[in-house]
Amino acid sequence: RKIFRFDTRISKVTPDTLYFSEKTGFQKIVPVKIPLYVTTSPGFDYKQPVISPNYITIWGDTSIIAGIDTIYTQPLTLNNLSENVNSNISFIRPESNVYTSATSAHVFIEVARLVEQTITLPVNDVRATPGEMVNIYPSAVRVRFTSMQNTLDQGDTTLFQASIDSRKINRRTKKC
Repeated sequence: RKIFRFDTRISKVTPDTLYFSEKTGFQKIVPVKIPLYVTTSPGFDYKQPVISPNYITIWGDTSIIAGIDTIYTQPLTLNNLSENVNSNISFIRPESNVYTSATSAHVFIEVARLVEQTITLPVNDVRATPGEMVNIYPSAVRVRFTSMQNTLDQGDTTLFQASIDSRKINRRTKKC
């Protein structure tokens, strides 16, 4: 029992020799990376690819495993995308005696049409001096930008600003 490190009862052994095998060496969890080369059709863009699994377990000889910090897949090249992509990609084993908990990774790339958005922003003075009045004309500006369809949250536009620095006004022309 001490030799096997588990409770057992041997009733009969045939042939007269037993071989016990277990995983030896070292194991660790490493991130998965996909060499990804993507271009989209005009008027389209893509979101950050979703990779599954993000991490896998590798095992093998301690000296080899110690030098591995990432497992890569085969490269994936996609051109002129205009629709979503789902793909399974095989891992590249760094050495023949390095083993992985999975044989491939799944990648999902969401592709969407670019749409033009317009918002109106007030123009603010970033260095307003107390007691000094500055007339800003125009008092608001329209900003036009593109974003992926169905991905723009109106809360994202709160980060947009239009501003002037009234300390940089040319006193002769009265313009910034």
